[in-house]
Amino acid sequence: MAKQERESFHNYTKRIEKVKLQPLHVSSNRLSPQVFLRLGQLQDPDGSLLPSLRHLYISENPYLDHLDLFLSPSLRTLEIGALSTNINHCACLISFLDNAVELSPNLETLILVDSCELPRKVFDSCSKFGRLHRLELREVAASAIDPFLHNMGSLEQHLKKFVLQERRNPLPQPYSPQSTTPSRQTSAVHGLSDGMEVPASDAIPAPSWNITSDSSFPSAARYNTTWIPFATSQGLRIVKIIGTSDLIGKVVSIITSPVLRDLSITFTTNTPRMVEVIVTNKKKEKMEGMRKKAAKLAELITVDSVTYILDIAINRWKALVSISVIADTEETAFLPEDIFKQLFLHPTVRRLEISGFDISSMDSALSDLNSEHHISQLEDLRLSTNHSHNIPFYRLRQIAAVCPRLTYLRCAVDSTSLVPQLSDPMSHQLRDLTVVGDNTGGPDMQQALLVAAYLDCIFPKLKKMEVDGDGGRSEYGREWLQVFDIVKLFQTTRLHERRRLASIL
Repeated sequence: MAKQERESFHNYTKRIEKVKLQPLHVSSNRLSPQVFLRLGQLQDPDGSLLPSLRHLYISENPYLDHLDLFLSPSLRTLEIGALSTNINHCACLISFLDNAVELSPNLETLILVDSCELPRKVFDSCSKFGRLHRLELREVAASAIDPFLHNMGSLEQHLKKFVLQERRNPLPQPYSPQSTTPSRQTSAVHGLSDGMEVPASDAIPAPSWNITSDSSFPSAARYNTTWIPFATSQGLRIVKIIGTSDLIGKVVSIITSPVLRDLSITFTTNTPRMVEVIVTNKKKEKMEGMRKKAAKLAELITVDSVTYILDIAINRWKALVSISVIADTEETAFLPEDIFKQLFLHPTVRRLEISGFDISSMDSALSDLNSEHHISQLEDLRLSTNHSHNIPFYRLRQIAAVCPRLTYLRCAVDSTSLVPQLSDPMSHQLRDLTVVGDNTGGPDMQQALLVAAYLDCIFPKLKKMEVDGDGGRSEYGREWLQVFDIVKLFQTTRLHERRRLASIL
């Protein structure tokens, strides 16, 4: 290898901060991993192949035991996709992680996508990273979760963010590092405020082996369960769990971090659970001179898992700022009215998302909150998109009154409901409104002007309006877009009038 080529290769590797290693197909004309690694050894036998590498993503790679040379002290993020099934993947994974502990001691983020049952030794390896702040386990088999829970005590001493996704389908979809959020078709009206574009990073193709690189930078008082937390976390701030109610219940029962601020749970099933409760039974003693005694008796009762889990979360984590509760179940999931009110009025929560649930008496719950003059601290509210819980127009004003700090609102609106008469304009701070369209598509043309005037009256500071509709209908939400255009016209007219009066004065 000529000196000029070695220098060129070295200069190239020094600029690489992000690398994605993908499977090498038989028909590929790229270099094999052994050849690429040998180039690095010839360049600097005692150094790192990629001295500036910060993000390494390995996808379905059968050569995991040959990739230690890609590890470097600069590495901060490591993602390992589902490994090939034709190798002893668990043994290779354990060996690779142990090497990463030594070669990349400053690792902060570790993401593992499991296609098998991870043994406990894998989680032992994870706990050796002394500076690990973010751990994500995706598509994990149910049988592999209990060994992990026994290691949670040593892990959550360092973790600030923890994501656990239980495998749902027998054949999980390949993991992509881009995004795991389902795509939605959204129609939007922009132009009410200056937009901001996010520039795409420049990609520099590496000279070998299919590598893509990036050189840019129920509470404890109500229930007494037999599940005992393994450890108390002092630093865990973000928890996201996707799985069955049994899994979510186990994890929620274990984590007791007093500084938890962001909780996101998605239920894939909702199985009622049996819990042990303590009841008090007062008995009169017949013997003379004896006082009445309170005999404590244990009973097993059936409790809805969603209620049980959310009750624990509400009463345990007093510092919560964001709560997201999503039902992704085949059967209808219910959220009790009292739990809905507690979430709505939580004193520290600023962002609340409730999606997929059938909320019992939601309309009456909102009415009670308004009539009792409750004030919520919410700034971001995302209500259920279930069309059976469409909010009538008059309820929008009540939400505005109960949530004076609200800047973002997403809700399903009944476009056929009566539009209230206009009253004194409100000075509400809402900036962003997303309407979940119903089956009718939106208000008809005769109501469009009334709806627009009503929205402008209660939310005069709107800057962005969207309609979240059915991706199968290209014209879905067209009526709402017309309403939003009229709102924008009202705002423009009002702005011109203020300027005219200011010029006169």
